[in-house]
Amino acid sequence: MKGVISTIQRYSLRDGPGIRSTVFLVGCNLHCLWCSNPELIAQGNKVMVFHSRCTACGACLLEDDDKALFLDGKKLSFDSKKKLEKFVQICPYQVFKLVGETLEAYELAQRLKRDLPFYENSNGGVSFSGGEPLLQSAFIAETASFLKESGINITVDTAGHVDYSAFERINPFVDLYLYDLKGMNSKVHKMNTGEGNELILSNLDRLIKEGKKVTLRMVVVPGRNDSSEEFKHRLELLQKYRGKINRIDLLKVHDLGRGKYMALGLPYLLSKHNQENSEQLNLFTHHLQAMGFDVHCE
Repeated sequence: MKGVISTIQRYSLRDGPGIRSTVFLVGCNLHCLWCSNPELIAQGNKVMVFHSRCTACGACLLEDDDKALFLDGKKLSFDSKKKLEKFVQICPYQVFKLVGETLEAYELAQRLKRDLPFYENSNGGVSFSGGEPLLQSAFIAETASFLKESGINITVDTAGHVDYSAFERINPFVDLYLYDLKGMNSKVHKMNTGEGNELILSNLDRLIKEGKKVTLRMVVVPGRNDSSEEFKHRLELLQKYRGKINRIDLLKVHDLGRGKYMALGLPYLLSKHNQENSEQLNLFTHHLQAMGFDVHCE
């Protein structure tokens, strides 16, 4: 079984318990306005172009038989219809970055097992993230089966917008789900992500009813999903999950992915207002703690 990944982030401390290696898989079926990994949305390989790194040295132009590149003054421009992969190795300033590596499940597992001492000493393990990792659920299942031979803890970070058969495929290997809940109102959810949330809420409910260990993650975006009505509906949902959810992570939005949008030639759609601290967040946190939830704000 082959899969397409972007990177392996080693010594990760935020994607599950202990020290972890987080595998970022390529491909996502949501288009969240606040996504910090836009290079992982479209499936397949792609090249990011970091114009700010370009010194106009001309090394790439000397090898440009297809005339995909040209200089406008000291600014590098390119024909987006032509492949840029060959310039990744040519450029001495890392202007070009290839996103996407195809691996066999066994090969990925062997890479991840190199950090086994760190997992064992910290009660850590391997996390699969993205993008939406469950779009490659068969690849995750096979990789995880090799990892489980060494007793490695498996965590999956998902937005849940997939057929439940994807969960059934990996459930035997997963110790913890990090489940991203981006909003309760389906219409607002569609405005923010491109899709409604009915399937997401249904899958969450089924996972919990089947006794799976779930940490609920909720990013809070001012002006997008932090209204009083939104938090009211979240509290109503969580009321029935008291004692059944492992913990709740409240995530503040950030713009650390802005440079990636520029490198992909995409517009960055969040305004500065959307990145301010939500006035509702502290009140929401207080209510969740009063309900007995283990709440963490990041």
